[in-house]
Amino acid sequence: MASLESKTIAALLDLLADDSPTVVAAARAKLLHLGPVAECALKDAVSSDEPRLRARARTALLDLRRRDVERRIAELASLPDDRISLEQGALLLAELEDPDFDRAATVRLLDQLGDRMRVRAEGLRDSRQLAEELARLLASEWRLRGNDDSPGDPDNSFVPRVLEKRRGIPISLAAVYLFVAARAGLPLEGIGTPGHFLLRFGAAANNLYIDPTNGRRMSMEEAMRMLAYRGFPARRSAFEPASAREILVRMCSNLMAAYQRRRATRSVERWSRVRERLLAEV
Repeated sequence: MASLESKTIAALLDLLADDSPTVVAAARAKLLHLGPVAECALKDAVSSDEPRLRARARTALLDLRRRDVERRIAELASLPDDRISLEQGALLLAELEDPDFDRAATVRLLDQLGDRMRVRAEGLRDSRQLAEELARLLASEWRLRGNDDSPGDPDNSFVPRVLEKRRGIPISLAAVYLFVAARAGLPLEGIGTPGHFLLRFGAAANNLYIDPTNGRRMSMEEAMRMLAYRGFPARRSAFEPASAREILVRMCSNLMAAYQRRRATRSVERWSRVRERLLAEV
């Protein structure tokens, strides 16, 4: 005899295929409230012969998985700033957008790039030579670049998609640099200047910055002139290293703006929730 719970889930799945949007929304909300106990039934429904049920079950299953990712982001956000892993956070953002993305493949590619950089760094001690090698690997040879053709594409903000397309916006490109540098044991930090995210190689006294959109190395003074030319004048105080939390918040803000331009309300709301969760723990 079927349990009351299984009968309830079966009834909700029937309602998920209803003609009424109101009924469908109510059924989906109840299935999401049931959480993991409804997941297996939704997975089965994705293979249904009924096209409408297949599509709606797939959407409900995606929402269920995203809710779990948001829970893990909240757990990360609750940690002290010095314990938040930028890489873990960036991959969670990617998973929230696409729960099916291949995390292992992304980490494997970062590991490979890190290994190549570590070999190149052997025997080098000069910061400028090391920064040049890092830029040569990622910007010149691997051709990691700013996406000037589609700067408003949300894909520009997700590290796995940036690695796949080798195009992104400054902050996501900088994240790739940071992850590769960390694997190679190089001292690289993210610098959240207004309007354009930069990187600093080594101590502030080295006065050595990298533009992640093209690999260009520059001094702070050159960076300030570049920012002013782009319409983002910056004081020296803007060249302080950004924490992992600050970088993740800025990534969420970029995603909110990207989806606002596309009038994708649900996506804007999702990234607003995540941003507020990260800020709530400050």
